[in-house]
Amino acid sequence: MVCCATMPGNCINSRRKCAGFMMTCVAVLLVTWFLYSSSIDMAPTPMSYGTSNTSKARETDWRRSTSAILTQAKNRSQVQNSSYNRVADPRFSKIRINGRDQFQVGDVINVSIILKDREGRMIVTGGDDIRIWMKSTNGRNRTSGHVIDHGNGSYTGVLRAFWEGHPVITVSIAWTRQHLNIKDRFLSSHVPYNFLYASFEKGSLKEVTRCNITKTSENMCDFTAQNGGHPWLCERPKEKRLPCSSRKSHHSATAGDYHTPAEKQFIKRHPPHQFLRTITASISRGNFRPVTRISCSELPVNQTWRNDFSSGYSSQESNTRVWHPQLCRYPIQQTEQAYKRCLANRRLWLYGDSTTRQWFGYLSRLLGKEMVIHGKYEPKVAFISDTNSSIFCGPHEYPFNIGSVWTNATFNKPLKQYLDRIPNHSTDIVVFHQLAHLVNFGPDVFRDHIRRNVRSIREFIFRVPKAIVVVKGTTTFRTFVLDKFGDMNAMSYDPILREEFSLIKDRVIFLDFIPMTLASEVQELHPDKEVVKLMVHHLMGNVCGRN
Repeated sequence: MVCCATMPGNCINSRRKCAGFMMTCVAVLLVTWFLYSSSIDMAPTPMSYGTSNTSKARETDWRRSTSAILTQAKNRSQVQNSSYNRVADPRFSKIRINGRDQFQVGDVINVSIILKDREGRMIVTGGDDIRIWMKSTNGRNRTSGHVIDHGNGSYTGVLRAFWEGHPVITVSIAWTRQHLNIKDRFLSSHVPYNFLYASFEKGSLKEVTRCNITKTSENMCDFTAQNGGHPWLCERPKEKRLPCSSRKSHHSATAGDYHTPAEKQFIKRHPPHQFLRTITASISRGNFRPVTRISCSELPVNQTWRNDFSSGYSSQESNTRVWHPQLCRYPIQQTEQAYKRCLANRRLWLYGDSTTRQWFGYLSRLLGKEMVIHGKYEPKVAFISDTNSSIFCGPHEYPFNIGSVWTNATFNKPLKQYLDRIPNHSTDIVVFHQLAHLVNFGPDVFRDHIRRNVRSIREFIFRVPKAIVVVKGTTTFRTFVLDKFGDMNAMSYDPILREEFSLIKDRVIFLDFIPMTLASEVQELHPDKEVVKLMVHHLMGNVCGRN
């Protein structure tokens, strides 16, 4: 009626023109509504960690090809420029220490964090990923804290004063809620940022097809059973003489950047890991002993799952960095002889990705005995013959970004296959880790993988009661590449690990590395060798001497 009223002349005498004009107006309104509803939501996006959505997503993708999904993701509407005004800006946000200005060693320091946009207006919703850490002026002492989200744009950072002096407190906006919404939009299309391919070979015949966790065509080879029940499917070769059993190897290639132009512009204007101004605390000597005298080998296993605001601090001692856990003290020295005694007559199983492979490389070099090295993602073993022990490293199940080199498809095994090889009387140590190769599929897929592996671990610990099982937690790092998600999953995936392992947390050791990597200001997914040494010693300090 409004559109019709805007036409010159009498609508009654121009019904055809009026009707056509009204249809045009309706179309314009529908397009406007679609553009508005498709833009980045400026409110926090609730994250669903359940598994029910996964089956629905698979059913939705059943009849859609990967290329169609990519096209749909690429053609999302742009964000209106006016939406950028309600983004937390570190230049105008404020931090201050609550209460007194003077502290003693052992005190808790509360820091008030108020987020504002570039216009200086208060942010009135929560959901931003805010982080806080503290270091001495010379950088030799470091610790990190916990941030409480009050849901209204204000946050409280909580730190423990572990040493005296005038340490510098730093706060960063690691990921704005808009960054997290961009990730959620991208993940909703179920498109990996790395495509994985399978090579099917038989005699002189060879064909390469695409693989995914969902069905991307009508004719698929289902390798879920070989993948430990974790969904893994590859398109069936068009060559009829190449059956599914002829799959030989996998490799991967970058899928590309599928952010919309508006998302790219947003990320360029608001890059992640932006620092607020720093503030300084004043800490004097006190009676508090920051490190407990309880040995980590005597600490109840379920206590390793405690979610304290600060789990310890690091210090530089004689050119060596040392991590001091708050809950216990390490019962072992960081030496070749001490590690050998701990691993005598047992095998250390490192199951995971390239970050656990870093542990394998460091330990193998330190112990330096008869290392059997294969390709990058092939299973590896280092034998220490004088103590009848060994270290094994193997990549986890698919999906797994292997890189451009074709790798044997059987190298990536489910955890259960390795656990089943360990005899009932064993005292072996099993380290479990999964993160980097699952982040681009979303939290539902990550939870599904963790849940299935928890079932295998639960069966194992009842069958092999003297074995030690360790979960390597998530880590933080600052590097961000546009076609990946950086460490924005670190904070959300950590609670998933805690929830899924809750029923067996009295039998499984949890190594929380968020405090350590945040305090160390780790830059890359693969931390430097000094941080790797801290991580490995944290592992050995928790397993050695434990009955």
